Amino acid sequence: MFKWIAPLLALMSVEVRKQSKNRNMSGARLRYIQRARIERKSACVFFCSSAGEYEQAKPLIDQLSLTHYVHVFFSSVSGYNYAKAMNETCPFDLVASETSWGWKEVFRVIKPSVTIVVRHGFWPAFILMSYQYSRLFAIDVAIRERTSVWSMNSKKYLFRFFDKVWFASSRDMELCGSRMPNYEVIGNTKFDRAFQRKQSRKPFRDDVSDRVHRFFPEKKRLVVGSAWKEDALIVLESYKLLPESVRSSWGLLLVPHDLSEENVRWMYNACVSQGLNCMKYTDAVSDGAHVLIVDQLGVLFELYGCGHSALIGGGFEQGVHNIVEPAVFNLPLSSGPFIGDDREAWLFERENLLTVVHDSQALAAWLVVQDNNESLDDRLQPRVMRSLGVTEKIIGKITPYIYENSYTS
Repeated sequence: MFKWIAPLLALMSVEVRKQSKNRNMSGARLRYIQRARIERKSACVFFCSSAGEYEQAKPLIDQLSLTHYVHVFFSSVSGYNYAKAMNETCPFDLVASETSWGWKEVFRVIKPSVTIVVRHGFWPAFILMSYQYSRLFAIDVAIRERTSVWSMNSKKYLFRFFDKVWFASSRDMELCGSRMPNYEVIGNTKFDRAFQRKQSRKPFRDDVSDRVHRFFPEKKRLVVGSAWKEDALIVLESYKLLPESVRSSWGLLLVPHDLSEENVRWMYNACVSQGLNCMKYTDAVSDGAHVLIVDQLGVLFELYGCGHSALIGGGFEQGVHNIVEPAVFNLPLSSGPFIGDDREAWLFERENLLTVVHDSQALAAWLVVQDNNESLDDRLQPRVMRSLGVTEKIIGKITPYIYENSYTS
């Protein structure tokens, strides 16, 4: 029955149709994968929607790559480009067309023992082939509070074909309604990844910090991470509302979510329209400006490491982005009010570790408080440390399946 329902679900999903349009896995690429695959006895496949899901999966990818062939599929071009920018060494591709026959060729070549879907990459035809060819797991599963009945029922139907669905929190599992035998709360690898990156990329972070310090040598820095247009407008308005004594002590690191040339130009013009001096990160050579627009992919995490406070983007309309990355640096955290779809933000706000601001006046008031606060938020480190270890738990649970289904080429 699923064989016929999967294509129907795919056709009805606007996101699946949009992302998989005009994509095919070439014969040459499949032959390349086959040659690389034959060097390892067992294989694992990851399905990541975009850069955020890739970052969450990275601790697992790194560990499994030591002993197994690992292949990552991205449904978004932005995720694929991010992996290139991060110099990912394991093979990765954009998804092939979302058809059963397209995925069948891919799985026949890779022959994975285990397939791992990260967070919400539930593409029906992909799941059909994963179910037929390997053990199937979902990690870091998060359910939006405002999920439609159609979307929830589709997910619950697809969850039936997973060996395990590991939820990021008990609230996420509760939103699915009746508990199934394959449901389990295990936590979120997002914390492991942020902690891992903080430790492993210190030289790069030092380079980024030196560059920012040359631009803002005597100022505190507000990092506005993954900023949408709505976030930028609120931040720039709040900056203008600050008393001169406060404004002169702060510089803005504005990191757009969309790094297209058009959007970066819009951010630049928005700064100019507010009467603010600004410069792009890739052009920055001296100080003297109010705003540094970061137009380089893959440096946001390191920028949090040289900040003094953070406003996490998306919270004024689209939904807040990753708050864990600035949390590992103990930065005082703020965001707009749309936090309900991000479980960590939802919990952090209730634990008084995240300040929600609703407009530019509230953000300006929060910045005044931060200007008088000379220390970072020492409550965040214990909270992060309590959330570590999910990667090791997952590795321990899936390893028997990997070796159970491995084969000799």
